[in-house]
Amino acid sequence: MLVSICIASYRRPEGLRRLLTAIEQQRFTMEEPQVEVCVADNDPDRAGSAVCAELRENFRWPLRCEIEPIRGLSSARNRSVSLAANDSDFLAFIDDDEEPTESWLDQLLITQKHTDADVVGGPVLARFAVDPPQWATAGAYFSSERMATGTELPFAATGNVLVNTAALRNLPGPFDLRFSHSGGEDTHLFIRLRQRGHRIVWCDEAVVHEHVAAERINMRWVLRRGARSFGTYSLCRRELGGWRTLPMSLAKGTVRMAIGVLLLPLALFRGKELLVRGLLQISQGSGRILGWFGRLPAEYSEAKVATR
Repeated sequence: MLVSICIASYRRPEGLRRLLTAIEQQRFTMEEPQVEVCVADNDPDRAGSAVCAELRENFRWPLRCEIEPIRGLSSARNRSVSLAANDSDFLAFIDDDEEPTESWLDQLLITQKHTDADVVGGPVLARFAVDPPQWATAGAYFSSERMATGTELPFAATGNVLVNTAALRNLPGPFDLRFSHSGGEDTHLFIRLRQRGHRIVWCDEAVVHEHVAAERINMRWVLRRGARSFGTYSLCRRELGGWRTLPMSLAKGTVRMAIGVLLLPLALFRGKELLVRGLLQISQGSGRILGWFGRLPAEYSEAKVATR
């Protein structure tokens, strides 16, 4: 078995170094697979390439790195996929601001073996650079939801996922370039895979920690991310389902905004925690409606990508 770990990197050399160090520390209870690491450096200053060049000679597994000159998430992810060997059995995606636990890859592979799913996703848990405010930890806004291993999912995310390469055959890209600067390229891919009959399941033991920078730990970032994530999901549904998805997007977006408006007065008694929850509902609802019409912020544009 050959597993290709795919990483898209942009101006996070220390984060990439930390990630690669953690990848070298992977331990296996099942028969150890062959592993290769494929890094796409989206930084014109080649900071990620320098890290890979420094570590390559003594790295535990083959370490490949190439520059992707076209800015954007889809281009960088596609480049990392192109670096994988032709006979690779699985692609494992993880981001350069994350750090996997020692059993991360082992657990993904075990769950794939037990469920025979084509895609296995796992939790991404926050590790804060500074102590977060109480409302941030109470709402768990920076960590993914936890659920039982084996739970079927409608889609997955590239922050922590294992994909059977056979499922990607005849899929150009495989990440759609239209989502390069808005994000949602992973949602679009995994919804397409689900529509083709490929199963997506959860592995709660395959834990990855995301290092959350201090500048992200604020209400504005949470609300912006909520609007964007719901917006890109809605746009993906429109792209793949057409006009018939509009009534559901309008209805669910309106209901979510209404719930948010109802929560706001209660914030007078419950404080900022409930205020953020209400505003987030409004942001997510409006994002779902506006996203269907293609109104998405260019969160990963040249000007903004450095703070993603």
